[in-house]
Amino acid sequence: VVLDATQLLEKLNDGTGSAAERLMRVVDLCREGAFTEGENASRARSAAQQLMKRPDFLDSYLDGAKQKGERASRLRDLQRKLAEARIV
Repeated sequence: VVLDATQLLEKLNDGTGSAAERLMRVVDLCREGAFTEGENASRARSAAQQLMKRPDFLDSYLDGAKQKGERASRLRDLQRKLAEARIV
């Protein structure tokens, strides 16, 4: 009900910033336990998954990583955070 009234996930999904920035906001909220388990947490995780499917997500997430090692490190960090947030 609160998510519907505030449209928090919609604002995060369609808001300002790159797809990667918006995803990380949702991931951080999930990792912090900001959403009650059940429907709210499930909706937040679903919103995060939708952001990752955006065509510009990977490029925006890896933006600025010039070396292969840095890109791989960022991807490992993302995988860890997604697991902690129970998104993957």
